[in-house]
Amino acid sequence: MKNIIKFPLLFLLAITLLNACSGDCDQDTKCIGVVCLNGGTCSGGNCACTTGYEGTSCETEMRAKFLGEWDGTLECNDGTSDNEYYYEFSTISGDISGMITDEDFTCFMSSSNQFYIPAQIDGTETLSGSGELIGNTLTMNLKIEYSDGTPTLECTFIGTK
Repeated sequence: MKNIIKFPLLFLLAITLLNACSGDCDQDTKCIGVVCLNGGTCSGGNCACTTGYEGTSCETEMRAKFLGEWDGTLECNDGTSDNEYYYEFSTISGDISGMITDEDFTCFMSSSNQFYIPAQIDGTETLSGSGELIGNTLTMNLKIEYSDGTPTLECTFIGTK
């Protein structure tokens, strides 16, 4: 009688152990040997990167592609245009939040290829805007508002490294 009771219990235990791996075991084995850097985690054999990083192994800071000097054209709604304009972006020492800076303003990454410039006051001017990198072309839209009644200036910069 004891053997009759043991057999169904052993059978149920075996089925439970076989089903315990359904779905998750495949995912775990796909991550063997996958190294995700900068806090990234492996799921299904691919790295899911933490905010601010990208790449197959999360090895690249998203903002890195924006750093350096960008030469191009600046055109504004008041009719001014400059064909030899440039912006130079660098990181802020010790910052890891995705900020980049030009000597005139600070930008924050909003996606892998975009940043925004929150309103920043400098004397009588308030500057804000956004930027996007498509291929090797950077487009920035800037808005400069004046507290002294001067009409708002809207400018577009298009440049390459």
